[in-house]
Amino acid sequence: MAMKIRLIDVVVGIVLFPILVFVAFSLILWQGKPTLQKHLKSVEWLPASASDVSCFERKGFGWIKIYECSIEEADVKALAKQNGWTFVETNDVFVPFREALGEEPLREVDGEKLDLARRALWFDRTQPNGGGTTAIYDRDLQRLLVKSSHR
Repeated sequence: MAMKIRLIDVVVGIVLFPILVFVAFSLILWQGKPTLQKHLKSVEWLPASASDVSCFERKGFGWIKIYECSIEEADVKALAKQNGWTFVETNDVFVPFREALGEEPLREVDGEKLDLARRALWFDRTQPNGGGTTAIYDRDLQRLLVKSSHR
Protein backbone atom coordinates (compact mmCIF):
# COMPACT_ATOMS: atom_id res chain seq x y z
CA MET A 1 0.00 0.00 0.00
CA ALA A 2 1.53 3.31 -1.07
CA MET A 3 1.76 6.14 1.41
CA LYS A 4 0.29 9.41 0.22
CA ILE A 5 2.32 12.53 1.08
CA ARG A 6 0.24 15.62 1.49
CA LEU A 7 1.51 19.10 0.69
CA ILE A 8 0.66 20.27 4.21
CA ASP A 9 2.93 17.56 5.69
CA VAL A 10 5.85 18.74 3.56
CA VAL A 11 5.29 22.42 4.45
CA VAL A 12 4.98 21.64 8.16
CA GLY A 13 8.16 19.53 8.00
CA ILE A 14 10.10 22.25 6.18
CA VAL A 15 8.98 24.91 8.68
CA LEU A 16 9.26 22.87 11.89
CA PHE A 17 12.56 21.13 11.21
CA PRO A 18 14.74 24.31 11.28
CA ILE A 19 12.88 25.54 14.37
CA LEU A 20 13.53 22.27 16.20
CA VAL A 21 17.20 22.30 15.16
CA PHE A 22 17.55 25.90 16.39
CA VAL A 23 15.93 25.08 19.73
CA ALA A 24 18.12 21.98 20.19
CA PHE A 25 21.33 23.88 19.45
CA SER A 26 20.25 26.74 21.70
CA LEU A 27 19.76 24.35 24.59
CA ILE A 28 23.13 22.74 23.97
CA LEU A 29 25.05 25.99 23.54
CA TRP A 30 23.58 27.95 26.40
CA GLN A 31 23.35 25.48 29.26
CA GLY A 32 23.11 27.79 32.20
CA LYS A 33 24.34 31.24 32.95
CA PRO A 34 28.00 32.03 33.62
CA THR A 35 28.92 32.23 37.28
CA LEU A 36 31.36 34.62 38.92
CA GLN A 37 32.59 34.03 42.45
CA LYS A 38 35.10 36.36 44.06
CA HIS A 39 37.51 36.16 47.00
CA LEU A 40 36.54 32.70 48.24
CA LYS A 41 38.59 31.33 51.15
CA SER A 42 39.12 28.04 49.33
CA VAL A 43 37.62 25.69 46.75
CA GLU A 44 37.64 21.91 46.61
CA TRP A 45 39.23 21.73 43.15
CA LEU A 46 42.44 23.55 44.16
CA PRO A 47 45.06 22.57 46.74
CA ALA A 48 44.10 23.37 50.34
CA SER A 49 46.82 26.04 50.45
CA ALA A 50 45.08 28.08 47.71
CA SER A 51 43.21 31.07 49.08
CA ASP A 52 41.47 34.24 47.92
CA VAL A 53 40.04 32.41 44.90
CA SER A 54 38.07 34.22 42.20
CA CYS A 55 36.48 32.21 39.40
CA PHE A 56 34.44 32.86 36.26
CA GLU A 57 32.85 29.75 34.76
CA ARG A 58 30.45 28.95 31.94
CA LYS A 59 29.42 25.32 31.51
CA GLY A 60 28.04 23.41 28.55
CA PHE A 61 29.12 23.61 24.95
CA GLY A 62 31.68 26.39 24.67
CA TRP A 63 32.68 25.97 28.34
CA ILE A 64 35.32 28.20 29.87
CA LYS A 65 36.85 28.49 33.32
CA ILE A 66 39.02 31.41 34.41
CA TYR A 67 40.36 31.59 37.93
CA GLU A 68 43.03 33.12 40.07
CA CYS A 69 44.19 32.47 43.61
CA SER A 70 46.94 33.14 46.10
CA ILE A 71 49.19 30.10 46.44
CA GLU A 72 52.80 29.24 47.30
CA GLU A 73 55.11 28.51 44.38
CA ALA A 74 55.88 24.96 45.59
CA ASP A 75 52.15 24.15 45.54
CA VAL A 76 51.79 25.67 42.06
CA LYS A 77 54.59 23.43 40.81
CA ALA A 78 52.86 20.38 42.31
CA LEU A 79 49.57 21.43 40.68
CA ALA A 80 51.41 21.93 37.37
CA LYS A 81 52.85 18.43 37.56
CA GLN A 82 49.40 17.01 38.33
CA ASN A 83 47.88 18.82 35.31
CA GLY A 84 50.75 18.22 32.88
CA TRP A 85 51.73 21.89 32.73
CA THR A 86 55.37 22.56 31.87
CA PHE A 87 56.15 26.06 33.08
CA VAL A 88 58.67 28.36 31.43
CA GLU A 89 60.29 31.16 33.44
CA THR A 90 59.67 34.49 31.76
CA ASN A 91 59.09 38.19 32.37
CA ASP A 92 56.31 40.68 31.63
CA VAL A 93 53.44 38.37 30.75
CA PHE A 94 50.18 40.14 29.92
CA VAL A 95 47.07 38.41 31.34
CA PRO A 96 44.21 39.44 28.99
CA PHE A 97 41.69 36.86 30.26
CA ARG A 98 41.75 38.28 33.80
CA GLU A 99 39.26 40.96 32.73
CA ALA A 100 36.45 38.38 33.08
CA LEU A 101 37.05 38.30 36.85
CA GLY A 102 36.29 42.01 37.24
CA GLU A 103 39.28 42.56 39.53
CA GLU A 104 41.54 45.59 39.75
CA PRO A 105 44.61 45.35 37.49
CA LEU A 106 47.58 43.55 39.00
CA ARG A 107 49.95 46.52 38.98
CA GLU A 108 50.70 49.98 37.73
CA VAL A 109 53.45 50.40 35.16
CA ASP A 110 54.53 53.87 34.07
CA GLY A 111 51.25 55.33 35.32
CA GLU A 112 49.12 52.74 33.51
CA LYS A 113 47.20 50.00 35.33
CA LEU A 114 47.88 46.62 33.71
CA ASP A 115 47.25 42.93 34.22
CA LEU A 116 50.92 42.12 33.88
CA ALA A 117 53.00 39.47 35.66
CA ARG A 118 56.54 40.88 35.94
CA ARG A 119 58.37 37.69 36.98
CA ALA A 120 56.32 34.71 35.92
CA LEU A 121 56.04 31.03 35.35
CA TRP A 122 54.09 30.59 32.13
CA PHE A 123 52.38 27.63 30.44
CA ASP A 124 50.26 27.67 27.31
CA ARG A 125 48.67 24.82 25.38
CA THR A 126 46.46 26.32 22.69
CA GLN A 127 44.49 23.99 20.45
CA PRO A 128 43.83 24.65 16.75
CA ASN A 129 40.27 25.76 17.61
CA GLY A 130 41.58 28.41 20.04
CA GLY A 131 40.77 26.41 23.17
CA GLY A 132 43.20 24.98 25.64
CA THR A 133 44.86 26.06 28.87
CA THR A 134 46.99 29.02 29.84
CA ALA A 135 48.47 29.17 33.34
CA ILE A 136 50.52 32.07 34.67
CA TYR A 137 52.06 32.28 38.11
CA ASP A 138 53.04 35.78 39.22
CA ARG A 139 56.04 35.10 41.43
CA ASP A 140 56.05 38.55 43.02
CA LEU A 141 52.36 38.53 43.97
CA GLN A 142 52.20 34.74 44.49
CA ARG A 143 49.04 34.59 42.37
CA LEU A 144 48.12 31.79 39.99
CA LEU A 145 46.02 32.84 36.99
CA VAL A 146 44.46 30.17 34.76
CA LYS A 147 42.18 30.06 31.74
CA SER A 148 40.88 26.76 30.39
CA SER A 149 38.36 26.32 27.61
CA HIS A 150 37.28 23.81 25.03
CA ARG A 151 37.50 26.58 22.48
